[in-house]
Amino acid sequence: MTHKNFIQSGSCIFKTIGCLFSFLLFILVVGTVFFLYFYKGGNSYFDTPSGRNFEAKIKPVHTSSQHKTNKQETDSKQNKNNKSEVGKNLNNAFEVSLDELFKVYNENKYAFNLKYKNKYLKISGSVQEVEADEKNVPHIKVFGGIGKTLVVDLVKNQESLAINLKKGDNITAIGYLEKIEETFLSQQAFLRNSSIIIQTEQREISKETPVDKKE
Repeated sequence: MTHKNFIQSGSCIFKTIGCLFSFLLFILVVGTVFFLYFYKGGNSYFDTPSGRNFEAKIKPVHTSSQHKTNKQETDSKQNKNNKSEVGKNLNNAFEVSLDELFKVYNENKYAFNLKYKNKYLKISGSVQEVEADEKNVPHIKVFGGIGKTLVVDLVKNQESLAINLKKGDNITAIGYLEKIEETFLSQQAFLRNSSIIIQTEQREISKETPVDKKE
């Protein structure tokens, strides 16, 4: 190899090394800028300015008033649906006496389930007592015979009607019959989502006028 060729060969090697060095330097600079912009000062991409901007674009903005309005609209629709469903069932309620209800249950539970269970019923009777649970929700007990009771749970907007009820008051309850629970000595039927009609009776007191007896 001549001296001239050796110099040309060395020059090519230096140019190649220089190109590689420039390329590596470029990659290093780009990587450093990328790191500083996207990841410095945070644990994730969304802690960086770019990440926060991106998150703001894709995340829906809900103000407290908007959230409250949406919740109120949802609750209102739910209440309307519930009232509509209850009203429809009350109009289609099947009237039955407590004597008949317990009689069918004790004679043929299969027939009872088909005819009455989970059906909307209209039942009249005399108030035995009004209880309140730990949440102060009223439970009206209606006398159905010795050892037999109908427990009436009211819909929310009728719970206040239980305030003026007394033992012996006659009511008509309309609700769906969930189940009958029995022990050795007693049976309880549970009427849920009920509305009640309080039957007010006008009692006329007759006064006898004494008549003088002539002897």
